Amino acid sequence: MVQGLRLALVGLTTEGQVDYSNQLEIKDPSLTKGYLMELPPEASEGSYRVVAYRDDDNNGRYSRGDAVLGDTCSKYLLYANGSGTKLYWVGSPKTLKVKHGWNGYDAQKGGDPYQASVYTDYDLYRSGNCP
Repeated sequence: MVQGLRLALVGLTTEGQVDYSNQLEIKDPSLTKGYLMELPPEASEGSYRVVAYRDDDNNGRYSRGDAVLGDTCSKYLLYANGSGTKLYWVGSPKTLKVKHGWNGYDAQKGGDPYQASVYTDYDLYRSGNCP
């Protein structure tokens, strides 16, 4: 395992970049079989991505100086404070129909966001190697 490797849920909301890395941890330190993260029950409304980063400053949180080693590419997690049609950043601004709470969305496939008890197939790809 790369020393200081961590996962963070980061995204663009109306307030800017939000950091939830203090609530997330790597459940499988080898990262060879996958990872498991618990989403916070509530968040600021907006779009989020999972990133793997090297904690260069060893503060246990994703911060501007940390190197992003990979992310979920076109897959986003959207948080909605209520159901309806809302504007989200998913690689570019897009109006999407969401339900209250967490919604999954694949910008490459398009379609509608979906809700699930477990969000699967949020594979991490090395930076610059998205499919």
